[in-house]
Amino acid sequence: MKEAKHVQINPVAQHHLEQLQILTGSSQSAIVEQALAFYHLSFNPQALKSLQLDEAPLAEKGPRSKYDPIGEHLRNLTTTRTTLSFEQIEDLIHRKLPDSARTHRAWWSNSGQPHSRIWVDAGWEVDTVNFPQETVTFQKKPQEETR
Repeated sequence: MKEAKHVQINPVAQHHLEQLQILTGSSQSAIVEQALAFYHLSFNPQALKSLQLDEAPLAEKGPRSKYDPIGEHLRNLTTTRTTLSFEQIEDLIHRKLPDSARTHRAWWSNSGQPHSRIWVDAGWEVDTVNFPQETVTFQKKPQEETR
């Protein structure tokens, strides 16, 4: 097992690392590992030429929503039902949920909201929201209902 290395980086680099994490959905350590591998490859021109890089601009890959990590998380589950706390969701999206998510059931509706398309497109729907406990329960849609 690799020993974890803790490195302090300047605030600007930390910001860029966090942005890459949001864009790629990868962990910070995976991004750093990839950057280091690329850095080492840059000293080996032959290896660098052999890389197959995806050069499509981000705009061609489609816009990303700040809520995409919710869909990615749900897609990776092997269960058909899961309950997440608001705090867990905020950890996934790296930001606070809007106040309306904490007070209005409509925010969690399965239609009519751009953010709800994230879980609906992932094949899930919100079943229940418990505002006092700050949790939301997602239910996997039956296969014939999944897009």
